Amino acid sequence: MTNTDAAPQPSSSSSSAQPQHDEIHVLKTEKPHNRLVAIAVDGSKHSEYAFNWAVKNFVRPDSDQLMLIHARPIVKYSYSPMISDVEEFDRKESFDLLHKFAGALPSDNKYNVRLVSMSGDPRETIASKVDSENADVLIVGSHGRGPIRKALLGSVSDHLVKHVKAPVIVSRPEPVEPPAKEVPPFDMLSLGVVPGF
Repeated sequence: MTNTDAAPQPSSSSSSAQPQHDEIHVLKTEKPHNRLVAIAVDGSKHSEYAFNWAVKNFVRPDSDQLMLIHARPIVKYSYSPMISDVEEFDRKESFDLLHKFAGALPSDNKYNVRLVSMSGDPRETIASKVDSENADVLIVGSHGRGPIRKALLGSVSDHLVKHVKAPVIVSRPEPVEPPAKEVPPFDMLSLGVVPGF
């Protein structure tokens, strides 16, 4: 693990069928940490909400280490010279996303941050990493899928709640209520009612 902001170089023996796990350590403080707080991010507004909620309400910058995790897709094609280019593009995009979140941390505190990019099914790769690191907690966003879409597509957050050993916090934004319809003023005369009679 190196103390650097640059994305790590790809491993020399890369196989498109095998999940890959890349990690860098963006060390912003030398203080030892008491808790390892994992936050799964994916670039969605739900993920952004969960990240912001965690930073505002849960993370202790002076004593926690943050582990930001992003799961990128596995390239599933037969052998092609372009596969390594696609994998490297996905990997770079993943680290760009992780750096974006790390860069959004408030500058008035120094954070101890690890950036982890993995290829594979988010449900399996995130659960495996959180468990192997003995994280104290995992924070994820909820995409708010309805019961039918959840049954068909599955839910990453539901899977993580059921399979991760550590406590899992699923952060959901407050539902936005549609604006109330404006009721036109009641005109008694148009109804043929004369006040006072």
